[in-house]
Amino acid sequence: MHPRKTMSPGIRSLMINNVLVDKVNPESFEFSNKGFVNLKVSSPEFPAKYLKYERWIEGVDTAWVIIPDDGDIVLGSMKPGSYVLKIRARQTGNFLNSDPALISFRVNRIWYERWYVILLVLSVFVLFLMLITRRHSRRLRIDNEKLEQIITDRTQEIVNQRDQIEQQNKWISHKNEALSLKNKELEQAKNQAEEAAKAKSQFLSVMSHEIRTPMNAVIGITHLLMRDNPRPEQLEDLKILKFSAENLLGLINDVLDLNKIEAGKLVIEAINFNLKNLAGGVHSSMIHKAKEKGIEFRFEYDELLPLYVVSDPLRIAQILNNLVSNAIKFTDKGGVMLEIRLAGRKVDKVDVEFIVSDTGIGIPDEMHQRIFGAFTQASSETSRKYGGTGLGLAITSKLLEMLGSSIRLKSESGEGSVFSFVITMPEGQTRKLQEEPADREMENYTFGGQRILLVEDNKINELIARKFMEEWDLKVDSAVNGLEAIEMLNQENYRLILMDLQMPEMDGYKTASIIRGRGVEPFNSIPIIALTASSKSEVHEKISLAGMNDFISKPFNPAELFSKLRTYLEER
Repeated sequence: MHPRKTMSPGIRSLMINNVLVDKVNPESFEFSNKGFVNLKVSSPEFPAKYLKYERWIEGVDTAWVIIPDDGDIVLGSMKPGSYVLKIRARQTGNFLNSDPALISFRVNRIWYERWYVILLVLSVFVLFLMLITRRHSRRLRIDNEKLEQIITDRTQEIVNQRDQIEQQNKWISHKNEALSLKNKELEQAKNQAEEAAKAKSQFLSVMSHEIRTPMNAVIGITHLLMRDNPRPEQLEDLKILKFSAENLLGLINDVLDLNKIEAGKLVIEAINFNLKNLAGGVHSSMIHKAKEKGIEFRFEYDELLPLYVVSDPLRIAQILNNLVSNAIKFTDKGGVMLEIRLAGRKVDKVDVEFIVSDTGIGIPDEMHQRIFGAFTQASSETSRKYGGTGLGLAITSKLLEMLGSSIRLKSESGEGSVFSFVITMPEGQTRKLQEEPADREMENYTFGGQRILLVEDNKINELIARKFMEEWDLKVDSAVNGLEAIEMLNQENYRLILMDLQMPEMDGYKTASIIRGRGVEPFNSIPIIALTASSKSEVHEKISLAGMNDFISKPFNPAELFSKLRTYLEER
């Protein structure tokens, strides 16, 4: 037998798309371009392990391709068309090949890639697009008609609104013209009000100075007369004179304070002071009024409170004096009590509650708010019977607002009254120095003949100040204005200057500035203390800029004058 014939290969099995074909050793077969074929090749007369198989697909392969030992051929992913598969065998170790077996097969195009299917799909798609487009066009037409109607309606609305706006603009233009006229009238009224307020302020300032000057004389001479061992009946008259003068001075201060509060010029200060001493001073100054009326005036201080706090002692004293004075004035039987107690503590701050209670005539419920208005009392009968201007409670209420507090009132007609308020204050630093000398200390103390200069144009004020200071063994030279004071400083070495602020020729501010402007000793260090009828808040900045050291208010308190003199003269 010829070896080439005995090795001729054949198809042992055929699977198309994993489906076994019954036909054995087929001469041809078909499958789709998306399918695949598994062919099993073998030679019936030779065992497979002795043979090697090769294949060639015409139109695909360019050379013989070795088939795996198991004889499997896999065909797939081929282009549509007709093909011829050639298979040949070769015995291991031999270079001779068998005659090739030829098998024809066809790769058909899958149905959905055929032209008529694609044409059908495209036709359906085009038809679908036409339907969608037609439906969309119809919807657009309807929407367009609606939009045109909306535009028409909106255009009409805009036209109507434009007409309304034109009417409103005409009305606004008319109103603007009216407002412009009103604004001019208001501007004129404002200017007039400002001029009136300025004139009022200037008037009150001038009147304050003019009234305080004779008041200084009255109170000062009264102090001097009371120190000259008057007869008992004269002492009583002098006390009445002093009390009346101080009441008048208090009224002047109330009017000025109310004016400053309304003008926003009142400044709250932060000063370290002894709260117990301040309240004790209020008690001491008012107790004689209570004794004159035959009523009791008690004072209680909570020892849990610190002695020293930081606030405005002048305004707190003013508030307490107003409330205690009112309580005594309107109480004929029973008594008045001033209580100061701890209401709370916050780190380095304390809440201090002040309570002034009395057993007086009381205040009807309907008047509880009204009495805090300026120049207002509970009734005209109260004003006729007890007197007063009605400024005290108004000023008290406004001062408490500036101190961050508010006043509370509990009262009924005929049942007495309780006024209370709470102020939050930082704890202060304890001071060991005596704050204010006693009258006995003033009488016994001597300044050892130190020479000072008093610059004062008012002869009465100069006389009163001189009398006090000469009693304390001071040598006093006088000048009537700043020019004269500068000439005297050129000739004499003074230990201290008391300087009035309002003087002819040259006022105290300019005089102090010139003295400090020398830039040499003793002009740099000589203490200059201002004397003025104005309040400290009004002149504090000016006296600091002028180089002055301190401030004494007129009419001056002898104890305050002594304390300031002692402070600055002992330092030198």
